[in-house]
Amino acid sequence: MMIILRISRQAKLFASLVKFRIYIDDEYRGKISNDDVNEIDIEDGNHSVYIKTGSLKSNKLEFTTRDNELVDLTCGMSVKNLEMILLTIVTFIACYILVSTDWNIFVKITILILPLLYSIKLKRLFIKFSDDM
Repeated sequence: MMIILRISRQAKLFASLVKFRIYIDDEYRGKISNDDVNEIDIEDGNHSVYIKTGSLKSNKLEFTTRDNELVDLTCGMSVKNLEMILLTIVTFIACYILVSTDWNIFVKITILILPLLYSIKLKRLFIKFSDDM
């Protein structure tokens, strides 16, 4: 029997143009856009699902399905990414103010600082059961 896996993506302004790739049992099964719903047929049994975009990957959600069941999931990008972008912008501005007289130094300092900012482990993408809202 086929089971319907419904994944809804929350409408967010941030990253609204980015499509998330859907992986079920570690196999690519399609993309989902901002404020979109994607229905995928799966077999009954044990499954895992996660989403990716670029180098970002969500948590892996594991579940078991039975005959004629609808599995309803929600995915999105956490607000912490917005905080990371604001931190990056503030870093650019601070570096520019500190070394505004020399463009080369500004670029070198920024290149050194940005990888440190992005190495901060933040949960960026998520997928969860829709009833967990």
